[in-house]
Amino acid sequence: MHFNHAISKPWADDLSCNMAPQARHTIVFVLLAAAGPVAAQTVVWTEQFENGCNGGCYASSYTGPNGSWTVTNTGTNGACANRWFVSCRENGNAEGACGSGCGNNETLHVANDIGCTSPNGCIFCPSGDCGAAYDASCPSGLCSFCCSCNSAQTSKRAESPVIDLSGYSGITLSVKYMEGGQNTKDNATVWYYNGSTWGQLADPAKTATGCGGQGIWTAFSAALPASANNNPGVRIGFGWVNNNDGSGADPSFAVDDVQVTATIVLPIELLSFEASASDAGVQTIWSTASESDNAFFTVERSSDAVQFHAVGRVPGAGNSMAVLHYAWFDAQPLPGVAYYRLRQTDINGTSTVSGVRAVRMPGPVLTVRTDGTSLLLGSAEAGEWGLFDVLGRLMDTGFIAAGSEVRMNGKAGEAMYLLRLIHADRPYTYRLLSGAGTVLMQPVR
Repeated sequence: MHFNHAISKPWADDLSCNMAPQARHTIVFVLLAAAGPVAAQTVVWTEQFENGCNGGCYASSYTGPNGSWTVTNTGTNGACANRWFVSCRENGNAEGACGSGCGNNETLHVANDIGCTSPNGCIFCPSGDCGAAYDASCPSGLCSFCCSCNSAQTSKRAESPVIDLSGYSGITLSVKYMEGGQNTKDNATVWYYNGSTWGQLADPAKTATGCGGQGIWTAFSAALPASANNNPGVRIGFGWVNNNDGSGADPSFAVDDVQVTATIVLPIELLSFEASASDAGVQTIWSTASESDNAFFTVERSSDAVQFHAVGRVPGAGNSMAVLHYAWFDAQPLPGVAYYRLRQTDINGTSTVSGVRAVRMPGPVLTVRTDGTSLLLGSAEAGEWGLFDVLGRLMDTGFIAAGSEVRMNGKAGEAMYLLRLIHADRPYTYRLLSGAGTVLMQPVR
């Protein structure tokens, strides 16, 4: 490294006074207005039926992340009744997509029993589990023309493990499903258990086909009864009946992506969050329409919109039904483009994050990196530069062309410098902190 450059620039005075930390200010304004708490739905329970099975796995043997599912006989079942399976033989495709065989998304569905000879199973599905395809049986007078005279009459319900909804209210069940059959004779239903009694929640409509006989995945949702609120013993179930008359149409029934959501009161209703740049720094401002148990706000900043770090903190109002306006000023912003977001934290430590706002600081777009020996300055604009130590002594100086990179030589072992660049006859000063192979650059105002 070399340090034998004379100070020849008019801006090369002692710069040590610029090392003082910059103050950050918080201003809170209050405007009285009517507002109310904001509610939102949050997912409290899910089931995806992922078991890696390629076919033939009974639902009565399925154990998922929430516990084991069971299958209950709810009426008369024939010697070869339809069965509930969990496998990828009916793949869980996207809503609006046609049904298909195995991909990588298992589902809960109704198919033929693999443990007996179904009346027509040997004709269209010898393996038993062919996805959401079922044997509607055949009339007793024609059973001699079928593979067997076994009855496929079915009345079974697949039942979830217990769902603990303690502390939740406004409960909604949503699923993705497909269903065929024959009106209410061969039919699927949705059930709800309140901790003591099962009751039918809904009879979803038959879904469209038009995919060469395959069903089309469709969305369905239903509100659970008020008895589900704050109830630790809730279960949901899917029923299937087949009246064994030999009349019906595929698909049978398949379901996936089961979600139970609840209404929660958000800690704040955020009306706006904005960030704007000036020569002095970046001003962030935000407003809330209401607050509930709101402890504080944290302003977070990032250079890449991926990794964010806290740079400021402002107390919240706790509980408020008035419109509140907040502001926080970043007096040491990042050069070039930076990204800001707002994190709200309530009194129990739960936090929510706002959208991201991008800000470009005025002045030249600079980068400083290290190769382990020297500092490398890159600039999108041309200008004259000077590198100073913490005492304001010039270490190196030169000219950089637009879009180029130059080497700046400092003092061995030095971790902090000041960089000045004159661009368009205007000086810009930055503090450089070098260490661990990285260089942090902060404007000095």
